[in-house]
Amino acid sequence: MKNQNRKTTVRVHNLNVKINLPENIENDIRTVAKATFDQEKFFGSYQLSIVLTSDEEIKEMNLRYLQKDRPTDVMCFPYATGKQVQSDIFISVDTAQAQAEQYNHTFKQEIL
Repeated sequence: MKNQNRKTTVRVHNLNVKINLPENIENDIRTVAKATFDQEKFFGSYQLSIVLTSDEEIKEMNLRYLQKDRPTDVMCFPYATGKQVQSDIFISVDTAQAQAEQYNHTFKQEIL
């Protein structure tokens, strides 16, 4: 049963300026994120901040927080408390594009 009082927020921030993103990708990301919570039957509140960024930026974060001097496809910083989830998710658009080519699927599929 869904909680009528739950607060759900998914924000998408595009910090990438080098790669053209598929049309409506930010709305698609929000839709997929919300559908994932529903599919998992998580009926608490959640706030997600999804940041589309570059290899350069994610490499700096990887070094700072994980002591790994390389980019990665995704980094997640969760802040969960009981029935409330808060998380910052960083996606490297550069790595997503490379992995889409490597695994022979679309860039949009890789981002989502």
